[in-house]
Amino acid sequence: MLESVKNQYEDFPYPYRDPENEKKRLRRVAFATPRFISHCCFGGENILHKDFRALDAGCGTGDATVHLAEELKGVGATVTAIDFSQASLDITKKRCEVRGLTNVNFICGDLMNLPEMNRGKFDYIVASGVLHHLENPVEGLNVLKSMLKDDGCIAIMVYGKYGRTALYMTQELMRIINQNVTDIKQKIENTKSVIASYPPYHWNKMSLLNDEMQMGNIGIYDMYLHSQDRPYSVKELFNWVEKDCGMHIIHFVSRAKYDASSYMANKDLLKHIKTLSEKDQLSIGELLNGQIFKHSIIVSKIPKNFDYLNKDPHLYIPDVPGLATSNINEKTATIQFKQDGRTGVKIRMTPERIVLLNHINGERTIKEILDEAAKTLGVVKAEDEWKKFAKVLFGWDGLTFAKVEQAVQ
Repeated sequence: MLESVKNQYEDFPYPYRDPENEKKRLRRVAFATPRFISHCCFGGENILHKDFRALDAGCGTGDATVHLAEELKGVGATVTAIDFSQASLDITKKRCEVRGLTNVNFICGDLMNLPEMNRGKFDYIVASGVLHHLENPVEGLNVLKSMLKDDGCIAIMVYGKYGRTALYMTQELMRIINQNVTDIKQKIENTKSVIASYPPYHWNKMSLLNDEMQMGNIGIYDMYLHSQDRPYSVKELFNWVEKDCGMHIIHFVSRAKYDASSYMANKDLLKHIKTLSEKDQLSIGELLNGQIFKHSIIVSKIPKNFDYLNKDPHLYIPDVPGLATSNINEKTATIQFKQDGRTGVKIRMTPERIVLLNHINGERTIKEILDEAAKTLGVVKAEDEWKKFAKVLFGWDGLTFAKVEQAVQ
């Protein structure tokens, strides 16, 4: 690990978190939700048991660690949190203490040294915002692969190449301006002045990443002055994970944003695109979108292709916590999802979709749901509507199959 990166996170633990806020609310992380983990990694099987072992590799200030530990408490499952920054790890520890969480093991150290630590293997590993900061991401992923059980999964978030174009322009600009500047505070002030000087048509002004400015000096340093920061395109993701590390990408979070049909109306062209490889199709969606600034994926050692036909669907609406299926009716015109927590995507509701949703209760299989819906819609209509609606919900991770209930409501 680069010493400069370690020093950065000692001086600027990222993202900023106040442990006292744990008294008020739990900061949710999709990667840390048992329902999500069960659905994406284990075909809907229950993960809430004493033998389940999770690792937060490069835990930072602890978002995933805290959420995982909260969801897994009381069943005997454990979370191991490792980070090379003691300052960051201390914040994670304090957040866990405020919540009274005792199912977390803390390690201050380099994740590259994990194999020598005799910690055993894990069912589930989170590496969010970590591997793209390593000198050699291939070696980093291979280390995590060695720590993973054969049927386990790794949740990875790395930066997106095209969506962060404006950011990398600013990084390059600041390297030129700050080339003879050694004082960190002065580098930050210089960056603030530069950003304030951008004309309104500058890419940085129009970028979604501008929201990170709300994090103050910590956010500015992490975005614009980072010493080791590499992004990935979809094609580079596949090459890294599958070609270089011999693993399999089994899930793209919010896959709909990589779907050309989310943007394009030309049916003939869409039909042609569907004849291309999965990698090419996803790459086309990435380039059409233009604002995908991070990629969140699930990878595994072995191929996984789950058949959910006889599973029990659980409706999951990320931006409406606790919304029950029974609350969705003719008065609810849309369901809203968010792309990377920023761009709202509204899914139009129709009477037919409402009928389908009202038969999803966490106990019925798809076949049973369609049988019930057919009493109102007819067999053909129910099946046709389900194919179209389920594709939309699956595309935004709004429909999951799991035998577990979220511990935190």
